[in-house]
Amino acid sequence: MDEDIIDSQPVETETVTSESDTPSNLEVTEELEPGAEGKTAETKENAEAEERKYAGKYNSVEELEKGYGSQTSYINELQAKIDEYKSQLEKQQQLEQSAKLEEAKAKGFDSIESQEIAQKIIVKEFEIYANNLSKVAPEHYETAREALNNYYSTGNEIYLNHAKELFPNDFIENVAVEKLNYKLSLQNELKQRNMQQHIQQTEQLCTDIENNFKDFLSDILVDDPQKLNSAKSAAMSTMFNLGVIKNLDDMKTFEKLYNSITERAVNDYITAMQAQNNVDTIKKKSQVPSGTSSIPDKKPDINTKEYWDNFYNK
Repeated sequence: MDEDIIDSQPVETETVTSESDTPSNLEVTEELEPGAEGKTAETKENAEAEERKYAGKYNSVEELEKGYGSQTSYINELQAKIDEYKSQLEKQQQLEQSAKLEEAKAKGFDSIESQEIAQKIIVKEFEIYANNLSKVAPEHYETAREALNNYYSTGNEIYLNHAKELFPNDFIENVAVEKLNYKLSLQNELKQRNMQQHIQQTEQLCTDIENNFKDFLSDILVDDPQKLNSAKSAAMSTMFNLGVIKNLDDMKTFEKLYNSITERAVNDYITAMQAQNNVDTIKKKSQVPSGTSSIPDKKPDINTKEYWDNFYNK
């Protein structure tokens, strides 16, 4: 029985702790794998090299210049295509305008704008009569309506004139006055639009000339009035006012003309001055000495070398 009690009690066992289990020995220092330190340095170098790239993508100035040169070439090529497209578009528009002008003149109009105004007036007149059919006598109502429909379908003014005859005279007179006022309004709008367009074109032309003829305008676009080339400025103003300079080609022609006239004037002036100097020199050399003291004792012999040496050395 005593043995059972003993066996049932827990037996205390001495725990032996080895030195290898102490906390100090449990701290493990991480060791780098072979070559890891070199990889880290290489990564830093790559990062630094990445930072040194020009414009974020080029490794050298030469590559940068080559890259930008390619981009510039592409931009120039693209700009050339755009300019060509604009030129073709302008030519197409000019052809269309020429065709419209020929059509307008064939119908008796002096311009495209005049034809457009006349067409707007006709449309306005048609709308007035169509919206006032109630003013026609009942017995002529259907005839007037049919005539207006025929005009709307064909554009033949015979039908419109036939319909107008069926309206009261006082109404026809009122419509005529309204047409005249509408025409004057359209003409005034056209005048204002043309004036505004002319101002814009002139401003754009002046800007283009200023950008493309800086050397030629260097003595016109000046801050100091005393440095102004008034002759050149007056000549340009006259050409503009006469409508001679309408585009850059006209300006190039004027520049060549002005420079040629100026060059000729300068050459003529130089030639005249040289001739005058020659005359003065000859007069000076042929001058006869005055006063008794300057008269030689005997007449000089013009056939001697001494005489001509003295003559040309005066």
